[in-house]
Amino acid sequence: LRAQYVQTLLNVVKPGGAILLVAFDRREGTDEAKTSGPPFSVPESDVQKYYGNQESVESIQFLEEIDEMLKSPESKDRWEKMGLKSLFETSYWIQIKKYRPWDYYKLFLHDVQV
Repeated sequence: LRAQYVQTLLNVVKPGGAILLVAFDRREGTDEAKTSGPPFSVPESDVQKYYGNQESVESIQFLEEIDEMLKSPESKDRWEKMGLKSLFETSYWIQIKKYRPWDYYKLFLHDVQV
């Protein structure tokens, strides 16, 4: 589903546009706690895997991370009861190229008279 989600986003964002991706990274805890959701864990390796290999992506910039365990005692207790030892909210700026490979193709077809 993540690959389909990425493709859908890339098809809707205009050339030169950007995606602000905010995700949760469940880094430490029981296997069940790290893989359950929502919110589901999206580690930086997945962001790179799904967006980094796309021809239309110009760059991926890590913006910040917030330790959710430090945000409030209530949040920490809730996550620890679920088996998590660490949870971070992460954000990325994903810049889309001004022209994507298929845009060149469209431009070429538009200029060619058959």
